Amino acid sequence: ENGGISAGIPPAQAQARPTFVNAKQYRRILKRREARARLVEYYRQKKAAQAEAEAKGTSRKPYLHESRHRHAMKRPRGPGGRFLTKAELVDYYKKHPEQDPSNPENYKNDPVPATNGEASVSLQQVTDSGGDEEDAEVGNNSKRQKQEDLEA
Repeated sequence: ENGGISAGIPPAQAQARPTFVNAKQYRRILKRREARARLVEYYRQKKAAQAEAEAKGTSRKPYLHESRHRHAMKRPRGPGGRFLTKAELVDYYKKHPEQDPSNPENYKNDPVPATNGEASVSLQQVTDSGGDEEDAEVGNNSKRQKQEDLEA
């Protein structure tokens, strides 16, 4: 038996014939039918409410998470609005290097400060400081201070 449905019999007659099932499974079959009926009713009401909301002009937000929306808006897109594949992105960034996030030149004049509490110091400032001898002297002074503390 195929659940009471056979190829040559109309559905109304197929329902009239009894379908034999295992007696131990019968209660679970009925429970599943009730659950399915509740789901069908739930989605029918949801669809009706959505149609009613559209008729009034109020519908749900076009997106759920603002951060995901902003990320998607920044991603480069191909023809038709679809997102680019990795191979297409490589070609795209060759044609538009100013938009390549892996290009350090794009962050040259970035107003955003360094993260994690790090001081943003340019490479020029570090090389011009000429503090190698001073740094070594400070290190020696701290070692001397520790030794004096241990001796005292």
